Amino acid sequence: MSEKEYLDLNYFFGKLTREHRRIHKNYSLEKLGQEIKVDPNHLSRIERGKHLPGIITFLKIAHELEIHQNDFLPQAIEIINRYEKNIM
Repeated sequence: MSEKEYLDLNYFFGKLTREHRRIHKNYSLEKLGQEIKVDPNHLSRIERGKHLPGIITFLKIAHELEIHQNDFLPQAIEIINRYEKNIM
């Protein structure tokens, strides 16, 4: 994946996480970190699109914030498909 597509995926997941944390759950970074046992600074990097979480952290975030696969997968697949079109 090119840096741009990777950053698009990071940005999208970060934006989705922040929206669900703030609007749907009304959690602070500290509260989410406490619930899923992840450092709030790490969560902040994820939300700002600076880091894409590993699968375990991704699943913890998605479960705690009730992010359903229908909220994430279609957009993630679109980003990946765009990348694959560009390399073929």
